[in-house]
Amino acid sequence: MKTLIVYSEVSGFAIQIKNHIFSALKELSVETKECYIEQVSQASEAFQPTMHLFLHHGRKLYEHLDQIKQLKGHKMLWTMEDPYESDVTFDMLPHFYYIFTSDENTSFALKKAEPDHKIFFVPHACNPKVHKPMDITYEYRSDICFIGNAFPSRLKWFQEHAKEYKNKKVTIIGVGYRGLDGYQHQRIIHDHVHDPDAQRYINGATLVLNLHRQNEDLDMANKRNIVASSFNNRYYETWACGRPQLVIGRGNQFYWKEKYRTAHKFHSYKQRLVDYYIPLLNL
Repeated sequence: MKTLIVYSEVSGFAIQIKNHIFSALKELSVETKECYIEQVSQASEAFQPTMHLFLHHGRKLYEHLDQIKQLKGHKMLWTMEDPYESDVTFDMLPHFYYIFTSDENTSFALKKAEPDHKIFFVPHACNPKVHKPMDITYEYRSDICFIGNAFPSRLKWFQEHAKEYKNKKVTIIGVGYRGLDGYQHQRIIHDHVHDPDAQRYINGATLVLNLHRQNEDLDMANKRNIVASSFNNRYYETWACGRPQLVIGRGNQFYWKEKYRTAHKFHSYKQRLVDYYIPLLNL
């Protein structure tokens, strides 16, 4: 039942998700250690895990493929950015019998390419200890809040809604919004924000915008042109905070507000592990 979490990013959403999964495994009494990908051989030899769990590495996997091949025990790739990095996931199919992907369309394509492997669509999730309703102070309040970098589809949305938002208190947090026309007097935070501050801004918003990334936003490793089909991590985190959100970019836009306890009970990282990961350890 021992799990070695292998990571390669030390900042951003990927490291936060790694921390949530690590904590959830501990809660489930799974003996767990973690290591940076460059130390995986040494860590594996010392710990001798049942499963090496590689979390969201992208192209870093190519650099360490030789030592990955030589690892003893089972290996799983859990990717959080499909289909945008799905070329990497497909390249890793020969080397990982177990694959978790956060995009359902990508899981269908992977299963078609390698039907004998254990491939699962595992949606993003929340951590109830972090993503939860909370009382916040005035500086975190807004009518509309968005957290995320300035992809073209997002800039287009804000430009098209500038007049509508003119008399509202808008908070936009992320890189790439400097000089955004129509928002000169709004609160634009030109930086990344992480937990717990992100949850304070979400809890302080009357409405959270959830503008999903689109295939055409950036050059991507997606030569099969798989269409993104599943919700991002922000969807579950906002739901878990009990805040209403407008979800854009996954089919028809829709307004979503349900009880936060539902997200905590059914859509936590702990529950994802119970549903998908723990059964694999018991095979």
